[in-house]
Amino acid sequence: QQIPPMYSALKKDGKKLYEYARAGIEVDRPPRDIVLKAIELKAIDEQQIQLTVTCSKGTYVRVLAEDIAKTMATLGHLTALRRLQVGDFKIDETIALADLEALPLEQRQTHLLPVDTCIDINAELTLSSEQCERVQMGQRLNVIDQLTDDLRSYITAAIDQHLTTGNKSAAGHQDIEDIKDDNEQQLVHEIPVDIRLINEQGAFIGLGAVSLNGRLQPKKLIQL
Repeated sequence: QQIPPMYSALKKDGKKLYEYARAGIEVDRPPRDIVLKAIELKAIDEQQIQLTVTCSKGTYVRVLAEDIAKTMATLGHLTALRRLQVGDFKIDETIALADLEALPLEQRQTHLLPVDTCIDINAELTLSSEQCERVQMGQRLNVIDQLTDDLRSYITAAIDQHLTTGNKSAAGHQDIEDIKDDNEQQLVHEIPVDIRLINEQGAFIGLGAVSLNGRLQPKKLIQL
């Protein structure tokens, strides 16, 4: 667990911590769960150490640096921080903006990733041209006849995971099978799950929330 720093955007009683800090006020901050997967020593001398840290989202590396120093019975602070990877995106696979701008226009496209590369959702639903027009206008669709067995299984698994992790939902905290036994299956069928929306040409057009009852609500869309 890690105690967040005062200079952070986390809120306490509706006010950001850095606002308290700027006013010279320190407030109690509950520790937050983090995951440190690896800490690798890269260099060391009398004054500094260089580390490569693999950690979970929400880890404050400057606090980690201070905590490491305290563990060694001394004081320390962060002097530099460079993010090397976020998810599947690695810095050694990137191109500097200045280098990209220096390329001819036709060559720039080879360095650009599709807009949906950052979306970690595998399930998708192909919409007709008419359906695409309707979702672009924000309209809900009934896609009950387009739900394949694989897509139904994906939605059911996502609902099951959502309910069993203890998150609030229309169906409460129960397991999906318990809900069905309690004749509350309709509630389960109304829980929306995010999926990719694809047009007939195979292009990504955005995200939608679909439920087992076939109701599809557009969420985030892009203009092609």
